[in-house]
Amino acid sequence: MAYQRLNYEERILISIRLREGFDYQTIADELRRSKSTISREVRRGCITDSGESVYSAAATQQRASERRK
Repeated sequence: MAYQRLNYEERILISIRLREGFDYQTIADELRRSKSTISREVRRGCITDSGESVYSAAATQQRASERRK
């Protein structure tokens, strides 16, 4: 299977599902991605907000776009 980057819509869905309390495996199944892909994405995309780690789809997409340049 060829490597394919997560797109912004997928990142938004990850963010929504995490807020809804879904686990990584359920999110991965919905996106047809591996659980490890979701885990890495969340680890890379967490920002600290008021002392709490929160996944930010927008911030992660921005960093991904900058890396591709």
